[in-house]
Amino acid sequence: MQWIKQKRILIGILTILILGGGIFWSIQGSRQQATAPVLNQADMSIRKPDTLEQSDSGMAAAKADATIWRIDVKGGVLRPDVYLFKTQPVVKDVLRRAGGPLDEVDLKRLNLAAPVANGQVVYVPLGDEIVPTEYPLPGFSSEGFLPKSETLNEEHNKININQATQAELEKLPGIGAKRAQDITTFRQSHGLFRQVDDLKNIAGIGEKTLEKLKGSITL
Repeated sequence: MQWIKQKRILIGILTILILGGGIFWSIQGSRQQATAPVLNQADMSIRKPDTLEQSDSGMAAAKADATIWRIDVKGGVLRPDVYLFKTQPVVKDVLRRAGGPLDEVDLKRLNLAAPVANGQVVYVPLGDEIVPTEYPLPGFSSEGFLPKSETLNEEHNKININQATQAELEKLPGIGAKRAQDITTFRQSHGLFRQVDDLKNIAGIGEKTLEKLKGSITL
């Protein structure tokens, strides 16, 4: 009988220990759950604005690069070159950036308020120079500057060496492709010819060649 009582006591003690341990670990688990950070929807979205801001910034930079106007300025300006603009320029802006027009440029032939397209060539003519058909002036049609009857002078039936294109100059006696190119290059670099004898400044054109040309050319 004594042994049975002792067995019952041991069973009771074990039951109490088991129940007590279960209660203890239950309480500890509840405390840990209470102190653990809770990630709700608001917390999870904290970093989204940063991501969006970076994305928007990258798109803005890409857009800024895409809207740079690149203008190639040629002809009668102080500094012919390619110039970059952050906003679409007009002809007046382009001339200013290129150092301004040369003295031989007739500003009446230019539309200073005309907008210039991205990648466009702005060719500034000297004096009465014919604008190349491939470079029409902004705000004008190239047809308004095409030579009449291949720039033949109607009175004297002569080619104007200040206006003629390279192809027209090649038709002159003793002038081939190389000398015709030299004439147009000289014209762009030094301005219009002031007298027919100025052609002797072109390599390959001497007194004999000039005498042959005088009956076919004019200023």
